[in-house]
Amino acid sequence: MADGPVYTRIEWEEEDADPTEKTLVKAYCNVDGTTWDDLLERLFNAAKRKADAFLCNPFKELNSQITFSGVEANDWIEVNGLMYTAAASGDEDELEFAVGDTDSDTADNFVALVNSTTLGGSYDEVGVAGVTAANSEGVVTLTREFGNVDDIVVRSSDEDKLLVRQVWTNADIPEEVRTWLYQYIFRQFRNPGALLQESVAGKGHQMWVGMKSEESGMGVNFDLLIPYKKVVGL
Repeated sequence: MADGPVYTRIEWEEEDADPTEKTLVKAYCNVDGTTWDDLLERLFNAAKRKADAFLCNPFKELNSQITFSGVEANDWIEVNGLMYTAAASGDEDELEFAVGDTDSDTADNFVALVNSTTLGGSYDEVGVAGVTAANSEGVVTLTREFGNVDDIVVRSSDEDKLLVRQVWTNADIPEEVRTWLYQYIFRQFRNPGALLQESVAGKGHQMWVGMKSEESGMGVNFDLLIPYKKVVGL
């Protein structure tokens, strides 16, 4: 089975990350030096797999993408009922974005309108409420802001010059997931004795183990993860 998104996307020492997860985990566990680095990394990997197994969440969302290719004046894009029109020069009040020297420049001008917080003009508002646009070399991705928009509906005047399609993109992994990882690692690292389950004969064996685990701080609490859990098949 392939590794899940928590395991693959949260790295122990991610390049350019400051601070790294390694630094944060060591700080959370109050560890200095390098003596325990290998053990903490193993616990980090185990925690990520446990989180993925519980969450069953791909942390992906379906978003709209628009590819700009030779856009000309009077071409248009409609996003959630607001129609943006390409023009020789931009006019925010009229929802017109300037055709730039390159497709990426034109896309940047369109993105500025979608992300605008200006109210007024001929259409009462300039930006699309609850939607964020981002341009990457002439390909604009529209994403929903948390809790604001159920869907993003996009149309264009010309699929050759303004290709609209739906794509799966990675959603941010919530900070609560990272916090849960640190808590899990701390419990395991600071309570190694609780990993040893003594053999107790007779009825009530499982209850005894559970109580000993809780006393030792080893009980796994998934409260932070529950809001992000996906039920397979639904």
